[in-house]
Amino acid sequence: MSRTIFGGGWISTWSVLLSLLFLGCSDEPPDFIVDPVIDAIEPQLEIILPGSQFKLRGSGFIKPPLGTMRVVFDGQMGGFQTLFAVEALVEDSQTMFVTLNQTAFSLFPTATGTFYGTMQAESLLAIGGELQSGKIPISFVVSNSLWPDTQFPMNTVGQPGARIPIPGSGFLLGDEGNTVALISGEFSSESGENLHLDKAPVLLEVENRNLANLRLGADVFGIEPGTFFGELSLQNEHSTGVVTNSLNPIPAQLSFIRSMVSFVSPASVRRGQALRFDGQGFLASDPEQGVATLMLLDGTFFRSDGGIDDHTGVNALILFPDEIAEDNQMSVTLRGNAMSGDEEFGVIPGSFSGLATPWLIAGDDNVFGTATSVQISVLPARQVVYIKVLPGFDDSLEEFGLLAVKDAVLARTLHVVHRDYAGINVEFRLERPEDYVDYTVVEVGGSDPNGANLLGLDNTEGKDVGNIRFNDVIGGFNALSEKQGYYAYGGVFVRSFFQFSQKHPLGDNEMSNVRFDDIFSPVAPVLGGDPAGPFDNHPSQRNGVVFLAVQVLGSLIGNTVTHEVGHALGLANIEGRFHNEGDNPNWIMDAGIFRPFEERAEIDGQGPAHFSPTNRAYLENILPPDGQ
Repeated sequence: MSRTIFGGGWISTWSVLLSLLFLGCSDEPPDFIVDPVIDAIEPQLEIILPGSQFKLRGSGFIKPPLGTMRVVFDGQMGGFQTLFAVEALVEDSQTMFVTLNQTAFSLFPTATGTFYGTMQAESLLAIGGELQSGKIPISFVVSNSLWPDTQFPMNTVGQPGARIPIPGSGFLLGDEGNTVALISGEFSSESGENLHLDKAPVLLEVENRNLANLRLGADVFGIEPGTFFGELSLQNEHSTGVVTNSLNPIPAQLSFIRSMVSFVSPASVRRGQALRFDGQGFLASDPEQGVATLMLLDGTFFRSDGGIDDHTGVNALILFPDEIAEDNQMSVTLRGNAMSGDEEFGVIPGSFSGLATPWLIAGDDNVFGTATSVQISVLPARQVVYIKVLPGFDDSLEEFGLLAVKDAVLARTLHVVHRDYAGINVEFRLERPEDYVDYTVVEVGGSDPNGANLLGLDNTEGKDVGNIRFNDVIGGFNALSEKQGYYAYGGVFVRSFFQFSQKHPLGDNEMSNVRFDDIFSPVAPVLGGDPAGPFDNHPSQRNGVVFLAVQVLGSLIGNTVTHEVGHALGLANIEGRFHNEGDNPNWIMDAGIFRPFEERAEIDGQGPAHFSPTNRAYLENILPPDGQ
């Protein structure tokens, strides 16, 4: 006897398009589509239930629009020759998943038994045809239910959020259903309250067939310390509706203790960085259950200016976490508005000395954990700026003939911005920061997406006087700016610098300058030049023309970054205005029409530009350097 079932509808409407795009008149698949290969099957399940899932690792897996994947089971079961296919969910070219849902499960010839055979991956191409992997031997028992079991008594000490391992067998995985612990007994809290539990269900976190974890959330015993004596049994709730129970309960005893902090890092922190509290007993926020974990800092803050702030008792600082990892780590980003108290912690530099105490809240209940002595140094605020180089930047450098010396252009850009902000606590980076959570991003790309040939634009929301926001993004699309009638796309647009040319198609009569063409014509192909080679950036090479072009383009980019970041920091320092009044030689925050090419390029005795005295005083006030 035999049974063969294959699903239809595999050829998509992409067929014609892909055949034209990739194949022309050929019936062969394109070179980048290869035969699929299965290297590993995870997990190696001995018993298969409705909802069981395999993870297949290998190579050559495809997904729409190229095609779809299926897995073919070919073998014998209960005297029947069995052949059927199940569509796979592809994560990437090396990983895909096969779930034997109830529909797929019905393709087995009998409800229970042992399947012996092979598993094979097939790529069903949208252009027609299929590719096959080799066949992998496989065998498993087919069943419609499993009975959970554990023989290990539970006797442990735990804190809120902790995982208690329960070794055993017959646990359900993924879409197979849920394995639940049924808890019965008495919980006596530290305050004298008693809680009687009668087969209270708690969903287990299953790792594999033989190991599950009981998570001590607020819904199990609450959050108050105490002790539990009783028993625990297991129940499987299958996706098919079948319910099975373990035969015998196991004795269970638990000492439920307070949360605590082990240590705090880093020892010195700035606004925009995260304080990390390591310890035990932290519960992640759950608004539906009204659950949260806060951190109290009870002590004294010694300001760098000599002042002393009392944060003891009712004046204690309350920190709200950004993230709680498992039950043992809490991260709090210092933003200056994440806690109560007279002063915003993280804004004023100084040092805190006192106690850190976890504060657990669950509905109407709240419990303070064990206090730990801590010392935290708050350094002056530093605005970190990530210069994000977009793909369009390379396109523009190629047009300028300077792609081969890209690193030199970026090095000059960094030199300019750090020079402009010298003495002000601003730091520019070309790599995305990992030591800061909040930082400003300024995107440097090619053409202006606004279609206005802007040199640069701060498209952040409003004028951020005082630099209240530490995480502005100067770039991308800002819908609010568009709604307010401003250009929506921000950043620095390198290709727009060709407006200074008298020879380039983008040249602007009002902005063009013969000196631009003098500098870039020797290297920019669009201006008739020969592109720079990787070793041309030296005054002694090619008569110094590449070196000069690198210096000038880096100055143009850096100067524009300086200007747009200045806007994001709240400049110009004139109420209601974004630029300085009038034309002021070598003032960075003057309007663009008052910024001639020579000043921006720093040539012919003009530049470098600098902040006006009032703008400089403003920046030094909001971002003073360390030690002041």
